[in-house]
Amino acid sequence: GIEGVESGTKIWTANGSLFIRTSAPQQVQVISLAGSTVLYRNIPAGDTRLEGLTAGVYIVRLSEKTVRKIVIR
Repeated sequence: GIEGVESGTKIWTANGSLFIRTSAPQQVQVISLAGSTVLYRNIPAGDTRLEGLTAGVYIVRLSEKTVRKIVIR
């Protein structure tokens, strides 16, 4: 599904990829439910597509303090 956040940030999944739209550069951290960081990256403002995550449930944390639970199918 698509989740909107008040700052203009959107985090969503489609076709096995994670998409993040931000209005400013961010650090993104993707954490497995076991608590390990599976991806950590600086992303630019605008739309970013992150691929290579295995199917599962993850926590996505952005440097602006946005935190969302997402499901990769």
